[in-house]
Amino acid sequence: MLTAIRRRWRWGSTSSAGRRDGHRRGSRRTARSASWRCDMAEDGGYRPEGIRLGTPLSRDAVRRLRTGDLVYLTGTVVTMRDRAHLRTMEEGPPTDLEGVVVYHCGPLARHDGRDWHVLAAGPTTSIRMESLAPVLLRAHRPRAIVGKGGMG
Repeated sequence: MLTAIRRRWRWGSTSSAGRRDGHRRGSRRTARSASWRCDMAEDGGYRPEGIRLGTPLSRDAVRRLRTGDLVYLTGTVVTMRDRAHLRTMEEGPPTDLEGVVVYHCGPLARHDGRDWHVLAAGPTTSIRMESLAPVLLRAHRPRAIVGKGGMG
């Protein structure tokens, strides 16, 4: 779970206080449909308030979300790329995917001779999985997909 996030707002012009958006810490700022409230984190950065959800996600929790909502996830997240989508379609998933969050991830891992160790797990472009997503969603019912870029 994220405990602190450093975020510098990029809206508007530089204010007399040196902030580019003209707002002070703790003020509200609307970005598209989301209302953001930022508070000081212990490390001096900003901690945006958001919606905290645990996995597996319930249908009701997902239906309450709106475009632009800031969501903090805790729990198990399944990483998948295009090849994992295809393998799941052919062989079935290695675990139950109902209610889980699928993360389109391009991991960087190192093998030490016995085990794999993930060094980085950044998002990968989701558009590559767009044609595979409907089958995955219908057959295995994950509740959310996280990735880079857009789909559909």
